[in-house]
Order: sequence, then structure tokens, then C-alpha cells
Amino acid sequence: VCNVLDYGAVGDGVREDSNEVQAAIDGCHSQGGGYVLFPSGYIFVVSEVAIRSNVILNLEVGSEIRAPFIATLTHPVPEGRT
Repeated sequence: VCNVLDYGAVGDGVREDSNEVQAAIDGCHSQGGGYVLFPSGYIFVVSEVAIRSNVILNLEVGSEIRAPFIATLTHPVPEGRT
């Protein structure tokens, strides 16, 4: 488990946490995969991150990820899937 707070994320709903969240995703991926934990009681502002294979984002109840603008998908959704 890679806790985003351990990678320097603040989660105050104001400060941009994208770099720290990406570091947690990359760290988890480099360990062969697992969970990136977003602990309860925090609001993480994330503009853009790259999700890696074998990495699962785990938002505890009471945590939020907010994007200040609409994200762009880098991989299209396959036809017939929502």
C-alpha cells in the first residue's frame, strides 16, 4: 500500500497534489503493483496523472479527488462500453 500522504500530498482541497499522487502511483507500480491509498478526511486536488498497470486507487470513505478542470482521456473507451 502506497499512501499518498507518505509521498508528500497535502489533501487540503486547495494545493495541487498531482506530482505527489503520481509519485505514489509510480512507487506502487515499481513494487509490482498494489493499492494507492487516499485516506479519509482529505480532499486531493489532482489535474493530471497517469495510471499504471497493476495499480488500484483506493479512496477511503470520506476522501475526495477533485479535478479543477475536465480531464482528457488518453485511451478511448472501447466501443459498446461506458
